[in-house]
Amino acid sequence: MPDTPSKRMRIMTSEMASTSSGSFLVSKNPYKSEIPLPQMLEKQALTLPAPDWSLLMRPPADRSREQLEAENQALIRSLANAKGYVAAFADREETLAAQAVVQDMALIKLNSALHSKEMKKAENDGSDVLNDGMGRLWSDARILEYQKRKRTEKVRKAAEKERRKELRSSKKALKTMIDAEWATIKEKHDENLQKWNKMCTELKEKGFKAKDLPKKPCHETKRSVIARLSGCDSEESEEDTDND
Repeated sequence: MPDTPSKRMRIMTSEMASTSSGSFLVSKNPYKSEIPLPQMLEKQALTLPAPDWSLLMRPPADRSREQLEAENQALIRSLANAKGYVAAFADREETLAAQAVVQDMALIKLNSALHSKEMKKAENDGSDVLNDGMGRLWSDARILEYQKRKRTEKVRKAAEKERRKELRSSKKALKTMIDAEWATIKEKHDENLQKWNKMCTELKEKGFKAKDLPKKPCHETKRSVIARLSGCDSEESEEDTDND
């Protein structure tokens, strides 16, 4: 698979999701005050030997063979040290870039939390009169209409909240019923399989061929159980092999 930006993003998201400190950055949970902000790592001084930059100076023209060999070895050592420096700074640059990405993701989370709070505050306006910056009579038709709309909206939101609560409760009860029904089906299917295996073994010992053995028992699929208990129609087959 080619190395693409989307592939790198998937790898980074997967790695961050597996950590305790960065999993919230890739989750849908809102940023909370108890979550600490990402901190920059402390830079450590490099302990690598520095290259001998004096070797860049033009050497004298007249040199012996021994001097040329010594200079060649010094150049090799200095080049190796320079290579180590380049690799160390590349690693440091990659670390700083990764920290910048994490901090940017944290800022996006903070911005999302702030935006959600602002929108919630705007929706739940607690003012009793129109905020036009001027005084108003409480008997003004606009104020009365405004208060009426607020009361209607308050009742609607309360009803919607109660409806969502009842929906969550019914979904939870349905899930419990489905899980219990599915466990019963699997338990019964395991018993049928044991009986079938025992019967097949006995028939084989009596000389029956494999094609003459009884068919392997089947059970209802979980999707079918969900459709049956939730009252939804399902065109899928009600039978399946031993796949949980």
